[in-house]
Amino acid sequence: MRQGTWATPSLYEQTLTDRTRILGSDHPDTLASGNNLAYAYESAGDLGRATGLYEQTLTDSMRVRGRNHPETKIVRGNLAAARRQHQRASRGS
Repeated sequence: MRQGTWATPSLYEQTLTDRTRILGSDHPDTLASGNNLAYAYESAGDLGRATGLYEQTLTDSMRVRGRNHPETKIVRGNLAAARRQHQRASRGS
């Protein structure tokens, strides 16, 4: 998800915590929550946390869904965009 209005990361953190507890870490809704929280971090400018969570979510999504699943591809694209943004911020441009 790359569009729309995003709430504070704390709401997404709670959703991820709840889904992990109730559905388990491999459930598709839990994986989606990981991607959404990473995007909330990215939107808030916390690129380090965003990148780390995208990496974990991508690893989990590839294991659960497979490398070529559409949702895995979305997470991979989000991770690439966050890495580019992080690199630009690190260079100061």
